[in-house]
Order: sequence, then structure tokens, then C-alpha cells
Amino acid sequence: MSIPQPCVVDANVLIDLYLSELLREFFRLPLDLLTPDVVVAELLQPDGKGVLAYGLRQAELSGQQVEEVAFLRAQYRRLSASDLSTFVFGQVIERDASDKRRTFAQVSTTGSGAGAWYAVAA
Repeated sequence: MSIPQPCVVDANVLIDLYLSELLREFFRLPLDLLTPDVVVAELLQPDGKGVLAYGLRQAELSGQQVEEVAFLRAQYRRLSASDLSTFVFGQVIERDASDKRRTFAQVSTTGSGAGAWYAVAA
């Protein structure tokens, strides 16, 4: 069984897909689509609740991640807090995916195979 690749999206991606009438098709891709809750809250067209219904998963940033967004916001004033939240969240997801790949590499060298990857990632 294949585990969907995590993919962090921001408001601009969702808006562009909506305006291009490709949003529904986008959510049919074999991806685990994620975004910070602040992105969902700011969406008007498409509606945040609507994209959640398509399968977008939202996550709340931790206190430490919010502090990192505030730190970056002071340095990069041209970027919105929502954009920076997506950036910080994406880094967390990449780190987690990297840890899972590393764990998979360690488990697969023991001869456990793909079943072990599913058990580790589940």
C-alpha cells in the first residue's frame, strides 16, 4: 500500500486552482494535502470549509512555530503572516518526512521490507 506524499499548500495555490476551475481535480491527486489553520481561516473564494470538505487537512501551529513566524515576519515584512506560517509548517512536514524516510532506510536494511514502512508511517 502506497502512502500519499505530504504536500503543504498555501492560499495562493488554492485560489489559483479555484479560479482555473481545477480545484476538484487537484484533490483527486494521490497527495496528503495540508495547510496551517490560518490559511483556511483567510480563504473566502474558495471557502475554507469547502476545501476542507475536498480533503484538505489543516494543522494548528505550535507556540514555538508561531514565535518563529513572528521572528520571520520582523525580517521579511513583505510576506504575510499566512505565507510565513505555510513556510514554517512546510519545514516541519519536510523534517517529519525526512525522519520517516530515514527510519524506513534503517528498517528496510533489516530485511523487513515495505510492510515495515507502512507500520512506521502509520
